[in-house]
Amino acid sequence: MERKEINTVRGRFAYLEAGPENGQRVICLHGFPDHAPSWNALLPHLAEEGYRAIAPWLRGYAPSMIDGEYDIDNLTDDIVELAKAFQNNDEPVHLIGHDWGAVLTWMAVAHHPELFKSATTLAVPHPIQFFELLIKSPAQLGRSGYMGLFQLRTLSDWVVARDNFSFIDMLWKKWSPGYEPSEIYMRELKECLKQSLPSPLNYYRRILRPLIPSIRRLVDPKQPERNIKVPVLSITGLEDGCISTKGPIDGTRFMQAPFKHIEIQAGHFMHLEAPTEVNTAISSWIQSN
Repeated sequence: MERKEINTVRGRFAYLEAGPENGQRVICLHGFPDHAPSWNALLPHLAEEGYRAIAPWLRGYAPSMIDGEYDIDNLTDDIVELAKAFQNNDEPVHLIGHDWGAVLTWMAVAHHPELFKSATTLAVPHPIQFFELLIKSPAQLGRSGYMGLFQLRTLSDWVVARDNFSFIDMLWKKWSPGYEPSEIYMRELKECLKQSLPSPLNYYRRILRPLIPSIRRLVDPKQPERNIKVPVLSITGLEDGCISTKGPIDGTRFMQAPFKHIEIQAGHFMHLEAPTEVNTAISSWIQSN
């Protein structure tokens, strides 16, 4: 894999890349608390199958730019511009996202279906379903308590970074019980976060901003988020400690294209815990679309 940088109309992004120059483009989006090397198992797998696989550090995660607006619409615009920048001869790309990357995947394919051949989301269901789950499930509300903490700017900045990011270690252990990422991986991730804070937390601080468009998105049946025209594969982990697996998973009511959901025996970071199973599922989905 190679690390490169690209300047788009939205700003500068660093990314990892693997695979033949003329291969179909597959863009992989990481979540929180994570970074582009999250896809170290998937990128070479896709490269071997002839795809050009690309994993950017999202806005707010060094070495990509860490300034800017962090509301969902602006973050989605980042993904749209990256897709345009990486297109090969204007050919639509495949989009894959985990956690926050999954949210942005849902949004990007909803608003710009012409840019994407397929989508795969890991861990996070359709954003409207997630908010429904927050409202209906006390268990999910408890699991999402960290989102409330992040609204307390000075306090949460300190809590996340103190004691060599022990809060991040706790999240990984809680969200993927039994999985132990390597010391090297966590050291690199913590260095990324050290250079990036508080920008990654700003995603949560802007999650329902601006307020009126956010409300419209949640209630208006004519919104693009409720009429997705790109095939979507949803993968969730049965042992996920972040997102409840007992909530609404079937996303067909938001779809005007094929939708498939699969569950695997893994936690939140399933693509790292069970790479063979996840990679195979993603490859099959991409090939079928």
